[in-house]
Amino acid sequence: MAIVLLTACDKGSDGVRRTDTPDPPGSGEGPVGRPDPEQGWDFTAEIADGCLRFEGSEMRLRIDRGGVLFKTLPDGHGAVIDLDSGRRVEYFIGEAGSDSVCRQSWVSIDGQKLEGATVRMKKQTAGTVWCHVDVARPQKGYMLVGLR
Repeated sequence: MAIVLLTACDKGSDGVRRTDTPDPPGSGEGPVGRPDPEQGWDFTAEIADGCLRFEGSEMRLRIDRGGVLFKTLPDGHGAVIDLDSGRRVEYFIGEAGSDSVCRQSWVSIDGQKLEGATVRMKKQTAGTVWCHVDVARPQKGYMLVGLR
């Protein structure tokens, strides 16, 4: 009796190929457009998901997607870098007050600071922080789950 094992491999390119994978359950379209009676946004699904990420209506950078890096820079602020597109988000999250607003915080997208942004702490663990970044004009909302 003979056992035959067949294997096959298909390789169409030597370059890196990035494929979009379906969004994990609960990721939806990010926080934009999901109202919450108190804050204007509902982050129930996002808070339950501990994946490091920065997402909003026009951008979704998640560490569970290939080519997205999170790092803490020497001066203490964080960076999210998409190696494929070159997009970059940098942030600093200050201490949260009793109203959950993080004073002296800032966020920049591709080198442009989000002027007038309010950063509100939603959850924090030893090394991770969940924040809602709200920009009044134009009306935009982002969810940041980053390194602390």
